[in-house]
Amino acid sequence: MSDFFDDMVEILNPYIDINTGASRDEWNYGNYVEFPDSRSISDDQIESLLDYFRLEIPFGETISFEEALREYLKGVYDVSDDMLDSLDYPSEEFDFPGINAGEIRELAIDLLIEAGAPIGETLYEDAGELPESYMYWNDSDDSFDQYSIKIVNYKQEIELIKNKVASNDDALIKKSLVLAAFVFTESFVRSKIISILPDLNSYDDVITRDILKKYFDDKLEKTAGRKELYKQYFGNSQTVDEFKKLSDIPHVKLRNILAHDISKSEVIGSRIRYSFIDNSRRGSITKVETEIDELLEELIIFSENLENTIVQ
Repeated sequence: MSDFFDDMVEILNPYIDINTGASRDEWNYGNYVEFPDSRSISDDQIESLLDYFRLEIPFGETISFEEALREYLKGVYDVSDDMLDSLDYPSEEFDFPGINAGEIRELAIDLLIEAGAPIGETLYEDAGELPESYMYWNDSDDSFDQYSIKIVNYKQEIELIKNKVASNDDALIKKSLVLAAFVFTESFVRSKIISILPDLNSYDDVITRDILKKYFDDKLEKTAGRKELYKQYFGNSQTVDEFKKLSDIPHVKLRNILAHDISKSEVIGSRIRYSFIDNSRRGSITKVETEIDELLEELIIFSENLENTIVQ
């Protein structure tokens, strides 16, 4: 992916910045890369992409009907050369439109998107869509350190979010602040799991250490992976059933809704409402409405319980 991505960055010169969400500079979700859309991409960039993907469009060239018809019949119907030679062709020629002709430009862009050009795409680090070299958090040697979060600092951040929610009337900002609380809670969970993993600095072999770091990083980025690491390095040693498995973060369904389609939730005053398909109830729709302050308090209690469980 990286070589192709490098090529697209070189050709399209996308906008690259840090994703702070709706909370301005308060939160860092990693980098994002925003490629130009069909309206802002230049003609030179279109031609460079056509060359890259080996797509031939004869912009501004004079073409004979014979040449055009041969190419069409050969490409679409795979007509043999003998059959093509036996046909009678008109002798006229025509001028193929230039790249700045509206419909031809749109056709070229459609062909490029179909070929894989990321025209109009915005890719996010926290969604796992960027190569490592374009990530904000891209140093594998520091990947564990970045998630080192103490419970006291975690609670301070959630309390800060509580205060901002209470002092803000904008529904979108409130949703973004709740999402920030979920993201920070996930970081806290990673921090606790990292604390029970083997000390990778004890490995003298650099290759082995880097392979293990990559393995743990990949697991830590996903809910299932975090549960797997928790069970392997902590849960299997527990005799108390409630400590054997890592519980889901409270209201994790809301977290997913806010992250992927924030419009599917609704803020009414101090409350937030959402619904989801509950597969445990044969696909019925479950509706949930809760006070935002209570939701944030649930996150704190969840994190305190995890902290107390692991430090025992």
